[in-house]
Amino acid sequence: MSELDERIWRAWTATAWLHEPRPPASPAELDSVEQSIGRPLPDTFRELYQRHDGGSWLGGNCVLYPLQADGELSIAQASATHRGWGWPVPDELVLFGNDGNGDPVGLWSPATATRPIIVKIGAIFEPGCMGVIGEDLNAFLRAWTAYHLLLPDRETTTAGLDALQLPDHLRFDDPDDETFADIVEWASPRTTGSPSDPYEARLTADDVRRIALAG
Repeated sequence: MSELDERIWRAWTATAWLHEPRPPASPAELDSVEQSIGRPLPDTFRELYQRHDGGSWLGGNCVLYPLQADGELSIAQASATHRGWGWPVPDELVLFGNDGNGDPVGLWSPATATRPIIVKIGAIFEPGCMGVIGEDLNAFLRAWTAYHLLLPDRETTTAGLDALQLPDHLRFDDPDDETFADIVEWASPRTTGSPSDPYEARLTADDVRRIALAG
């Protein structure tokens, strides 16, 4: 049974010209990275990376790091790399990509089990620098895909929005930050009320810990 929401995959397939995926990763490569970061990856991550080992998606608005790479931006190294650059990345956060503008995105994955929420860090360089942008990987990818498929020529991306089953009332012609917040709530009903924009939310690590433990 697939753990990855097939609506996302169908939306990406319908808008293939917007994406530059990498080749698949092997189960052995995934096992190796889990050993490197010292914690297991959710089944959704493993399935996604066995389809494509990261890549550039949605016209460069979603960058998923490869599992391992010679450079500094890989799932195995990205959290430590960003800490070295001065980003306040909590120990529980496994960075796996960025928003296309350099703000990192990561999986909240502490030693004890919590909800696998997805967190974005803003370029604030203070403890209060995070927002919750998905209740899990599927929710993050649904929201991110829906919002960025509203941005190009709608005539060419409608098939992708239909594949995601994005409701008509969220298909704004001129999407903005409020649109994104509404789409995040649609995609992540269990985290409704958790601020998604790190520049407004300014969540600290303790704030995120409480959200991850709730519900």
